Amino acid sequence: MKEIIAGLIPLFEEAKQKNEFDFIFTLINYTQIGAKELSSNLHEWFEVIDFYKEQFNSLLGSLSTQN
Repeated sequence: MKEIIAGLIPLFEEAKQKNEFDFIFTLINYTQIGAKELSSNLHEWFEVIDFYKEQFNSLLGSLSTQN
């Protein structure tokens, strides 16, 4: 894990040096002025978690009935 972090630090520094505003906007997931629902797809990810749980549980159920 330390090697991964050590490798990411120069990438972050280079991105920050090129365009600090874009760098910060990327970190905070900022895309435009407006409602959160219009400028980010994070709410879609939170809504789909239950769907993925159902899919995973049904897969586990079908695997357990096969054995």
